[in-house]
Amino acid sequence: MYRKIYYLFFTVFVLVWGVWYTVNYKEITKKHSEEEAVENVSQSAAVYSEDENIPYLININKADVYELTALEGIGDKKAQSIVEYREEHGPFESKEDLLEVSGIGESILKNIEDKITLEE
Repeated sequence: MYRKIYYLFFTVFVLVWGVWYTVNYKEITKKHSEEEAVENVSQSAAVYSEDENIPYLININKADVYELTALEGIGDKKAQSIVEYREEHGPFESKEDLLEVSGIGESILKNIEDKITLEE
């Protein structure tokens, strides 16, 4: 008795799924045109303005080289210098302490000042 009910439900499920898949096959397998792809990417890129390309503050006392390179004007070498300076001298006490790091000048500090933090 239960076996017949099971087979009945299973058969109905397979038939309903098959009909749905057949009706929606073209939409499921549709490949997006190049124009749609470009439009989707440009909409995603518009989420952040040029000044806000980092959606969160980076803690310069905890960030690794990879995170630091997300900051404008900070490449691999400068990021490594920041990490080495921090390991040698301890945590930064102010944002201006970054000026002590080789390769970090006033212009770089000005560009990243609102994107960094010292808080834990």
